[in-house]
Amino acid sequence: MGILCTRKIVFENFRNLGVCNSEKPETRLDLGVVGTGGLICLIGANNEGKSNVLAGIAEWGDGQLSDKDEPTFDIGTGKPRVWVEYSISVNAMSKLKPEEALQKKEFVISSLSAAIKKTAKENFKDITGCEYGYESLQKIFAKPVEAIYGEDHKGKAIFLKLEKSEVCCGLVFTLAWDTMYIKNVCDDMHHDIKEVYGSQSGIKFKVVNSSLSGYKEQGYGVLADLRRGLERLSLEDNESLKEQGNTPRAYRKELGLDGWAQIDELPQEIGVGFPNIFSYAHQEAKLTDQHLRVAYQQIGQSAFFQTLFKILDIPLDKVTRAYEIKNKGNENRFKKTEKDICAHLKKVSERFNALYRLYEKTDVYAFNIVLGDSEVVFSISKKDHHSDDTTSKVSLDRQSTGFQKFFHFFFNFLHRDAISRGDIVLIDEPENSLSIPAQIEFRDFLKNFGREQGITFIISTHSPFMLHIDHLDEVRMVVKNTKPDTRGSWIDNDFSLKESGEVNALRKMCMALGATSNLNLATSSTDLKNRKWVFVEGIMDYNIFGAYQKIYPKKEASKLTFLPISGVGKDGAEMASKLKALLDFIKDISIDHPILLVDADKAGEAMKEAAQKNTKVRAITLKEAFMDGENPKAGFEEFCNEDIKLESLFSQEDRKQFGLQDCKHLRIAGVISSAFKNTPDLENRLSAETKKRFDTLFNFLLEGSF
Repeated sequence: MGILCTRKIVFENFRNLGVCNSEKPETRLDLGVVGTGGLICLIGANNEGKSNVLAGIAEWGDGQLSDKDEPTFDIGTGKPRVWVEYSISVNAMSKLKPEEALQKKEFVISSLSAAIKKTAKENFKDITGCEYGYESLQKIFAKPVEAIYGEDHKGKAIFLKLEKSEVCCGLVFTLAWDTMYIKNVCDDMHHDIKEVYGSQSGIKFKVVNSSLSGYKEQGYGVLADLRRGLERLSLEDNESLKEQGNTPRAYRKELGLDGWAQIDELPQEIGVGFPNIFSYAHQEAKLTDQHLRVAYQQIGQSAFFQTLFKILDIPLDKVTRAYEIKNKGNENRFKKTEKDICAHLKKVSERFNALYRLYEKTDVYAFNIVLGDSEVVFSISKKDHHSDDTTSKVSLDRQSTGFQKFFHFFFNFLHRDAISRGDIVLIDEPENSLSIPAQIEFRDFLKNFGREQGITFIISTHSPFMLHIDHLDEVRMVVKNTKPDTRGSWIDNDFSLKESGEVNALRKMCMALGATSNLNLATSSTDLKNRKWVFVEGIMDYNIFGAYQKIYPKKEASKLTFLPISGVGKDGAEMASKLKALLDFIKDISIDHPILLVDADKAGEAMKEAAQKNTKVRAITLKEAFMDGENPKAGFEEFCNEDIKLESLFSQEDRKQFGLQDCKHLRIAGVISSAFKNTPDLENRLSAETKKRFDTLFNFLLEGSF
C-alpha cells in the first residue's frame, strides 16, 4: 500500500482573491506532493494580487485575519477565509507484501559520506582488523549482511548487523531519512536490539566500490528503494487509511475572522503536520565588514553579534566578563574564552559550508572570533583548494554579491532550528540588489535546499531570471478575472488544465513579468535557437519528458527543449484556435522546425491532421516512435495494438509507484508529475520496460529528420 498526499492553500474572499463570481470555482495555490519541498515562483502583473497571496499565507501562519482583509468590491461577498488542505489517498502499490519485498532484494551502499570516512579511518582497524578502504569494505560485505531496522530517538531509521563475525563485529550503520547519508557508529548494540526496537529482520545490504559499474544491473536495490519500502511497511497497519482506499480525503486547517474555524488531525503516517510559516525579510541592511567588528562595550547593541551569539547559544555578557577578567590581569582565562567561542563557531562553519555547497560547489569557509584589545572581530577565512591546511582571510565586502546574499540569508534566517520538513518560507522579490548570475545562483540554491530539507520556498518575483524554461512546473501565476461580472484574481497553477484556447502560457508569463521577449525566460547559457523544440500537450507531459531527459543515456538529449501547451482541444474549432496561437508563438520567437508531440488517440490524430495543413510545425503522435513504416518495431508489436498515450509509456508497476494512474482524474496531474520530475535516483526506480519505451521515443525525437 502507498500513500499519496498533496497539499494546497485556498483563499476565499481574501482581499482580491477568491471573490464572488471568480472565473475559477476555487482560488488555490498548489504546493505539490507532501514532503518533496522545493521552489514555487509566484508571478503576475502589478496590482493583480501577488502580495496578497503572500500576506494571506503569512496571516494564516500567524493565526489571525483582520477586517482589512475583506474585499472592497461593490458586490456582495462573504467573509475572508484562508485554509491549508491536505488531500490523502492510498493506492495498492504491489501484490508483494512490503516485508517480503524488503527481504527479496539485496540493497547496496554504493558510497560513504565524509562523516563515515573520518570515523572509519580513526576506528576501522581497531574494530575490524583491516585497514580502511574499499577493498576491506568489500571483503567485509563479500556476502550480503542480514540486518534489522528500527528508529532511534530522533526518528531516524537504523540498520544493524545481526550476525557476529570476526571481521565485522559491532558495526552499526545509520540511515538518515533527511539526507540519506550513511553514518558509521562504533557501538556494539546487536545483543539487545530486538528488545529495544520493533524490527523487521531479513533485510540484506552490502558495500560496493562506487567506481565499479554493473551492480545495478545485477538486481541490487539502492538505499532509496529501502527507505520507500520501510515507509510502505509503516502504512500497513493503519486501518483507517486502508478503509479510505483510493478515494481522496481532505484534511483542513481553516482560518477566519474569528480565529481557527476548523483544525483536522492529520494521520501520523504522512510524516509532517500542518506547516509553520516563516517570512524572510531580505530588505534588512546589507551586512558589511563594518558589521563584523564592534567595540566590546557595545557588543549588546550589534544586531549581527546578537544573532551570532544566539546561534552559538552563548550569552553575550560572557564576552564582556572576559574583558573584565583580562583587565584584572588574567590573560589565560581571557584566551580560553576566545578558544571556547571558536570551538562553538566550528559547528556553525560546518553548517554554513554544508548549505553553501548547494549554492557554490567549491569554496570552503571557516569562521573564528578574535577578542582584540578593545574590539570583537568575526573573522572569515577561505581554505585553499589544493591544501586543507592553508587558509587566507577574506573581506566580506570583496566577496561576490552571491556570497554576500547567502551570508546574510544564513545568519539572519537559515540558522533557525525552528524550520523543519514540511514548513513554508516566504520571500518577496529575492532578486532585489542581485546581478543576473547571482539571481540564477540564488534561485538554484533555494530549489536544491528546499528539496534536500523538505522545505517549500514561495517567492514572488518580477525577474525572468528567477524562472527557468526547464522548470515551468514551479510557476504559479496570479491572473485577473476578465469575464463580465467578475472581480479580483485567481491563481493559475497548471497550464495544462485551461478550458479554452490560451495555449501560450509562456507568453502570458512574459507579460506578467514585463518581459519583452519570450527568450528572456531562458535562464541557462544555452542558445535555445540551436535546440530542437518539442511542444507537448500539457504540464504533465512537460514534467515527465523533462525528467527523463536528465537520465537519458545519450548526451544529445540536452538539445531538446520541451514546452507545454494546454491540450489539443475538444473539437475542430478549438483545435484550430490552439494551433493558430501556437503558430503565432513560434513566429514570435523565430524557431525553426518545431515538433508538436501528441497522444496517439482520436484527439491526437485529429490535431495531427489539422497541423498537416501548415508547414511551420510538424505534428507527430507517440505511436510513430514505435513504428517502422507500417509495422511495429521489433518488441513493440503488442504495445502498438492500443492507443498510445503518455501514461502508456510506463509499466503498470511504475504507474502505481509514482501515482500516475489516477492523477488526471483527481486533477493533480501537475503536482504529481512535478514530484516525479524531482524524484531522487529516478533512473534506478524506473522499470526496464518503462526505460525501453522512453529510450525508443527519445531516439526517435533526436534521430528523426522532422
